[in-house]
Amino acid sequence: MNRKYSKELRRNEYGKEKNRLEAFSDGVLAIIITIMILELKQPAGDGLNDFLALTPTLLAYLLSFMFEAIY
Repeated sequence: MNRKYSKELRRNEYGKEKNRLEAFSDGVLAIIITIMILELKQPAGDGLNDFLALTPTLLAYLLSFMFEAIY
């Protein structure tokens, strides 16, 4: 087997493995983000005060989402 061909083959196999790892980690992150959104609750009422009561939870969600998105 030609050495040049052998090196190309190894690079392609490594690239394929890397793509599979990237796809797996993307899937895991998508599941984590989905579970995070399921934990958000609806406000107790229709008023602004009810929505503002959820502000700490929403800020924590946004911060967590930003950390996950950076990864």
